[in-house]
Amino acid sequence: ESDVAKLQFIGMARRFNFSIDECRELLALYEDRNRSSHDVKTLTMLKIKEIENKIKELQSLKDQLSHLASGCDGDDRPDCPILDALSAGKGQS
Repeated sequence: ESDVAKLQFIGMARRFNFSIDECRELLALYEDRNRSSHDVKTLTMLKIKEIENKIKELQSLKDQLSHLASGCDGDDRPDCPILDALSAGKGQS
């Protein structure tokens, strides 16, 4: 029963994108009845910042791809500004 609860705990932590090492740390905090909730919150706030940075990165990629797509007519001609930009390395952040 205890092992199942730990696996469920880890599964939920992984869903929140905590790494294996972070899961170990969280599990150790979970099992430590003398823990400080400050430690748990600090780890969680770091994860939130990491996710926020990833969102910014993904938004930037989306914006760049949208810009490339808007410059493409998408017709039957072989000219493709998307492929041209990718081959030239344009749009990199």
